[in-house]
Amino acid sequence: MKRYVLTVLLLLFAAGGVGGYYVYAATDRLPEYKLVKVEGDSRIGLEIELSGLYGGRFRSQFLTVSTDGSRYYSRRPFYENTVFSARSWMGEVPGLRELKQKHRQFMRGKGIPDGFLIDGEWAVYAEAASETSNTLKIEHLHLASGKTARFVTELPVQEGLSRMHAVDVQRQGNELHVLTTYYLAMGDKMPSQAYFDNVIDLSSGRLLRQQKLEPSIDRPKNAMVDAVTADGFTTPSGYVVLRVRENIAQDGLTEENSISNAVDSERQTIMKSTLYGYSYKTGQMTKLQVPLTGLNEQWNENIAVADNRIVVVTNHEKRIIILAYDLVSGKIDKELIIAAEDLGVTQMGMTRFRDGKIYMAAQQSSLPIALVLDWENGALLYKGKAVYAGPVSEAEEAIKQLTLLDLKFRA
Repeated sequence: MKRYVLTVLLLLFAAGGVGGYYVYAATDRLPEYKLVKVEGDSRIGLEIELSGLYGGRFRSQFLTVSTDGSRYYSRRPFYENTVFSARSWMGEVPGLRELKQKHRQFMRGKGIPDGFLIDGEWAVYAEAASETSNTLKIEHLHLASGKTARFVTELPVQEGLSRMHAVDVQRQGNELHVLTTYYLAMGDKMPSQAYFDNVIDLSSGRLLRQQKLEPSIDRPKNAMVDAVTADGFTTPSGYVVLRVRENIAQDGLTEENSISNAVDSERQTIMKSTLYGYSYKTGQMTKLQVPLTGLNEQWNENIAVADNRIVVVTNHEKRIIILAYDLVSGKIDKELIIAAEDLGVTQMGMTRFRDGKIYMAAQQSSLPIALVLDWENGALLYKGKAVYAGPVSEAEEAIKQLTLLDLKFRA
């Protein structure tokens, strides 16, 4: 019996080897690209990569392009695309990357990015015991001593709870603030969503109080609410911002008849956004006087919280508007407009905000471009371009097959 089992295993191994050879042979002929600096600080280029598609085959190939070259998903080992891909985001967050290197035991089994806080003194992780429970599991690490503690915190029971998870973790002295979102069943209707600030004693894990965040008592029934937290999963902040969004019809149409209107109904409505700031220190919520353009197919607003300010990057294909709103004073303290031509590009794409910088994927005609700006003054810190790493005679056609619309932080 063992002989037959061994024979089968050898056949499977051989088949895998032959199959792997043909897969490798096919992917090995894919063109190679590289991100090279055009101007600015070359060290910034080491932190980022452009991602998108190569479309030179009957079937497109996903890839990333960095200063080290191009990496196709089809070339990645099977285990990397499956077992470890779910937590690949950890490598993109500087604080978590270092924490994992120094405290592997603490990081073990933790996979919810919004559940982390690293504030220089403590590293804290919080998550729901299960999606349908009213219980939080909390673990914290004192960075100087290396001591850890675990708690299970029972929250007030919410009737009809269908899902709960942590969306932000902050600390005010010895009080830990875990912001949770609840999805509450509403019979045969769509679940309602609510946000709660759960204030927990850092030493004992005991719930001190729970406060429901009410962004507006007169908000429309069809409005969507989401939380805008500090840039980066691990950044300390004294505020969280709730964004209330609703569809507003244009040209005097109601939402109902604009949606049913056969004449390009998407152009008849915009997404109106209203922002509310919640202070973890005072427990007060304030409607913010931040002018927003409203979302449609040409405008894209990226909002982040940084240093007790809201940063709004409104992105049009030909320009971006950077707006900073001080949450303490309640005033706009900065507004910048940067045109695409000022940066030497023809189209501006996906933007990200981190560590006081704006990261952007762009294009110069069909050439993929990476841009990094200082959000305080709009100064260009880095500009890179994707180039073909093959014969010059093939470069033009190879670049035409490349579509890189997103910028990511390297693991």
